[in-house]
Amino acid sequence: MAEKTAQQPDAFMAFVVLFRYAESQAQKNSDDVSVNFDPAVMIGALRKLYNTNSSQQTYYLTAPRLLSGLEQILAQTGQENLLTHLYVRENLQIIGLLLDTILSDTAIPEGITPFYQKLQFPLFIAAFADPSLLDGKSHPARELLNQLALLSLAANPQGQIDNAELLHALEQAMGIITVDTASRSETFYDALNALAQLTTGLLKSFAMRLDRVVDTCQGGHRLDRARLLVGREIDARIGGKSVPKILFDLLTAGWQQLLVLTFLRQGSEDDEWRQQLNVIDSLMEPCEGETAFGLSKALELKKFIEGRLQTIGLEPSIANRLTDDVEKYLLNDSGKYRADYVTVPPAEVDREEKEAILRTRLQGFNVGDWIKIATNRNVWQPLRLTWIGQEPTRYVFVNQKGVKSLELDAAQFVQVLDEKRASRIESLEQLPIVERAAKTLLYTLRERMR
Repeated sequence: MAEKTAQQPDAFMAFVVLFRYAESQAQKNSDDVSVNFDPAVMIGALRKLYNTNSSQQTYYLTAPRLLSGLEQILAQTGQENLLTHLYVRENLQIIGLLLDTILSDTAIPEGITPFYQKLQFPLFIAAFADPSLLDGKSHPARELLNQLALLSLAANPQGQIDNAELLHALEQAMGIITVDTASRSETFYDALNALAQLTTGLLKSFAMRLDRVVDTCQGGHRLDRARLLVGREIDARIGGKSVPKILFDLLTAGWQQLLVLTFLRQGSEDDEWRQQLNVIDSLMEPCEGETAFGLSKALELKKFIEGRLQTIGLEPSIANRLTDDVEKYLLNDSGKYRADYVTVPPAEVDREEKEAILRTRLQGFNVGDWIKIATNRNVWQPLRLTWIGQEPTRYVFVNQKGVKSLELDAAQFVQVLDEKRASRIESLEQLPIVERAAKTLLYTLRERMR
């Protein structure tokens, strides 16, 4: 999540400058603001319109309703032409577009939107009272919008803040700003400081949850990687071959699991690991033309298998049956033992090559990147790429609260991208909400001016 910054980055200022330029070009003969415009008149009209609508619990007006209401109020003193003033129109449009874009951001949960909506009139008033809100490099009102977005960390899966104590504290912090106090920048500083006390703890909790997710992924990936490497060792020995059923039964009953555990505990350079792999080779020898085992060697191998099966908690009756069958198979006294065989599917020889191609397509994605992805209900949700594992390749995503929400392998990740169900978005951590909104507005404005 983006933390507060001393100054706004460049996108917001670039948008304001370009927007004012575009409007001035559209109305080159506009009035001179220093001669014909009194901010107090607009501030008074805005307060009156707010008080009229707030009595009906309406705090956010669409552009047509806003302009219509202001026109009626200004007409009472014969000043309705003030709405045609270039500076007035620009200020109303810039604030309106900014708020509309923020409210349409998928990262803003439903429970936070009413607080943004209640800032509409205070922001209009602040813009006319203090030009630095729109034209200065920094202003506490803009930072307040950024801090408010951090409350998404406290939202439940339905987008609501269900912590009553936190919700009450949020309402108190935002209640500092009213249409009567919004003309003073100190008011926004006070609200910002109160809000920061709430978001600081949320940011710390977010960071701790990310650490826990990474730790869990690393532990789980060690197991996944061990399974993958064990699978490769087994495929190299029996893949695509007709093998004794006793070997197949032994592997599925627990020997493959034993190999995984040994690899995790002791690694692939350990003698124990090699001995356990040699069991597979030994059971393959008779069916590959080797002579039957001698009694001593067969009993030694049987004892080794029996001892290792005990370490993984295999039911004794199953272990006894398996080891007895192993003995019969190895001894094959006078050919009396008739072994059953099964055909093992061949290993996917080009699997690693396919995996490498998929990883190449995804190499532009790094930990910390954000995407938006369509859920089963076709609702777009912002997710953070928090961990990437190799061999096997895994991409783990968390939601805005830092809770693991999605895990994809390389093929699945490429698929959701190809199906246009996921796309990269601006970082919710590095780019504050005002800047994200401004970048969207700037892009739209540039397209309009082409």
